[in-house]
Amino acid sequence: MLFLASRLCTSTQGGKKLERARDLFEQALANCPEDLAKPLFLMYAKLEEDFGLAKNAMRVYDRATRGVAAEERYEMFLLYISKVAETYGVTHTREIYERAIESLPDDTAREMSLRYADLERKLGEIDRARAILAHGSQFCDPRVCGGARMRTPGYLYRELLTRRCINCITWVLWDADATQVLASLA
Repeated sequence: MLFLASRLCTSTQGGKKLERARDLFEQALANCPEDLAKPLFLMYAKLEEDFGLAKNAMRVYDRATRGVAAEERYEMFLLYISKVAETYGVTHTREIYERAIESLPDDTAREMSLRYADLERKLGEIDRARAILAHGSQFCDPRVCGGARMRTPGYLYRELLTRRCINCITWVLWDADATQVLASLA
């Protein structure tokens, strides 16, 4: 019903009834449980992208990262990051990555830390990537690497890096020259 109402308000009127569609979405989201909110946020953001301002769409994506169920937050952060990177550039995604790492559970915060460190490496910010990996290593059990027990601390660097486990990468970063290790990740 909400989808049809929003489409009628915008497509038949050429976007003239945008405020009415926004009101409909705001009313629907006000009483919507978190587990059902994701499709509404996505439709609302799409409406803002098509007929509104990019800034409003980014606000909707930002609200969605807090307003959806916990198991869907990682996906919403990834979508939000991709939209911000597409609209404003990748350097504007830093604060979103930082908020994601703070608010996500440990297993997904670990993955987000790897993505963030990879972004910083691509931007040439090696020291920043190293600090992100060091921070992200707190979300890992140091005795476990990629689900398997680490046998010896003498693992070959290449094997550690191919596992893409943040503990292994952090161990390599502290044990080797960071610029050489991060360059070999590419």
